[in-house]
Formats: sequence, structure tokens, C-alpha cells
Amino acid sequence: MLDRILVVNPEENYWLFRAGNGAEYFSEFYSLNKIGMAWDKLETLGQLNSKEVIADEVKRLYPENTSPWTISSKIYKFVHDIKVGDIVVMPDENKKQIAFGKIISNDTTIKTGEDRDMTVDNGNTDGSISGFINKYRAVKWIKLVPGEELSPSLKQYLNSPHTISSLKNNSIYEINKVLNDVFILNEKLYIRYKVLTKKSVYAKDMGLFFNLISYAEEIATLIKGEEVKIETKTNVSSPGDIVAIGVVCTTVLGILASIVTGGKIEVEGEFKGSKVKFCLGGGKSLFDWLIENKKLNLEEKDKIVTLNKIIEKINHQHTPEEIEKMVENLELISPEELNLEKKDF
Repeated sequence: MLDRILVVNPEENYWLFRAGNGAEYFSEFYSLNKIGMAWDKLETLGQLNSKEVIADEVKRLYPENTSPWTISSKIYKFVHDIKVGDIVVMPDENKKQIAFGKIISNDTTIKTGEDRDMTVDNGNTDGSISGFINKYRAVKWIKLVPGEELSPSLKQYLNSPHTISSLKNNSIYEINKVLNDVFILNEKLYIRYKVLTKKSVYAKDMGLFFNLISYAEEIATLIKGEEVKIETKTNVSSPGDIVAIGVVCTTVLGILASIVTGGKIEVEGEFKGSKVKFCLGGGKSLFDWLIENKKLNLEEKDKIVTLNKIIEKINHQHTPEEIEKMVENLELISPEELNLEKKDF
């Protein structure tokens, strides 16, 4: 199961890219799977070898420009600093939509002469014209997300006015949470549950959710044979999300997937006292999952007895109807199974 989960590469960088003045090229870049820059008089790779060379060329070709080093820095980042695998975040005007993509080539395509795109960028504060867009990087767009679905902290990271800017390290979690419901980052397992309600979120519902997380800790500790702690991060500003964070192991993933997915908890039939059957969201029972994945040996009588006691405690404290109501009130959406698959970008 774990080999199907995306492991975030710590070597990848994250970039905010603005698609022209007022995001005027957003639709073009998105539809053509690329990002682009102007300053079209620089039209050979030899002119882009270093920041010093680029600055000298800007001075020579654009004598009216008063900030050649600023232009040089932008172009150098675009051509050299952005690498294959890096994530690009491109907002449209007013951040109504945000495109998330991955760089798929280290090559910069330069169009010359009549082959270049006939669009002009007039967005320079010094009044100079940067010319046609003629430099491109190939992008595979992954997801187009309404701005209203982003967390407040991620929106803050997108406020930089620069054409290209490196996003801070603490934005990596927020970005990957948008792209994947389940992922591994810095040797921790992240599982995202979406709270879609636009109504008030009540303490009773949130308390029940966190109780289920604590039961998941108990069961994971029992099965794993050592203490398991599951952290949570919440942003339930109606709508929002709750992220469960635990050690990277199939036990934690399987138990969380069984317990906190909405639906109901049931105890059915008899098996060495009672047969445990978690029926949350229509998935497999927790008991069956533990047996199939050899996380629970049928001969481990002490563990089975303890597991049954935990389940009995859950069912004593929370009825299936209460859990169903919590899911309904929060409009709780489980992590998408689709997002457990590694994406071939």
C-alpha cells in the first residue's frame, strides 16, 4: 500500500510564477502547457549563460531600462534555477483560479523572428517595453483549483509581486495538501480529510472526529507493538480540512482509512467473544483489513481481546447514528483513493 503513495522529493523547489501583467497570459500558458517570459531581444542561449552576461545584454539591448540586474535575476531564475520536477504555482488575476504544475524539461525553448508569439508585455514599472514573449519552459499542469479552496496561509504565500519567486519551505506542506489527499513528507504520513460544510462547525462534531483519531492511535499502538502518535492540523474555516499526521506505516494508513471515513461503526457476529466489523464509508471492515494484511495474527489472543475492548468502548461512547450525523454535519469527505496512486507527471 505504501508504495502507491506519493513521496515528496525534498530536492524539488516550489515557484510562484505570474503570467504577465494582470495574469493576462494565464489562459494561454495553461492551455499550451508552458510558462513564458519576454525580453525578446535576448534570443540565444549564449545571451543567457550567467546573470552578469544577461545584465550586460539588457543594458546593451534595452538602454532605456533602469534596472538591468532585476531583469537579469528574473531571466536567470527562469532559465537556470527552475529544474525538472519543480512545482510551479500560477495564479490568475485576483487569485480566482490557481494552476499547479510540474516542470517536465530542463530545456528553454526560444522562438525567434516570425516564429515568436505576437504578444507584448507592458507591465514594467519603469515604462519600458519588454517585447514579445519568446522564452518558454514546458509544464505539465496537474490541477486547477478555485482560489477560495486554498488555505489562508497558502494565499499569503502567493502575494509576492515578482514574476518569479521561490516559495518558502513551510509552503511545501500546504501545496502538497492541495495536490494530494495522501502523501509522505519528511518521513511523515499525511492524510487529508475535507470538511465541505459552509455552515458553523460545532464542537461536538469536531470532538467526535478527534475521538476517532485517538482510537486509531490506540489500535495502531496495539498492532504495531510500540507507541504510535497521530498529530492533526486543522483549518475548518467552513469549508476547510483536517490533516492526520503519523508515522509512515501501513498500519496507521489502514486504520485511519477504516476509522475516520464517515459512515458507521458496527460490531457484528461472534468471533472469540465478538467479531469486530468497522463499516465506515462502505469500505472493508478494520478487522478484515488487519487479518488480510497480516497485521493481526488470529493466534494473538491477548491482542484480539484488547482490540475487542477498544471497539466495545468506541461503540459504547458513540452510536453509529452519532458518527453518521457528524459526517453529515461536517460534509466530511474522505481522502480520495485515486490520490493514493503515484502520479506520472
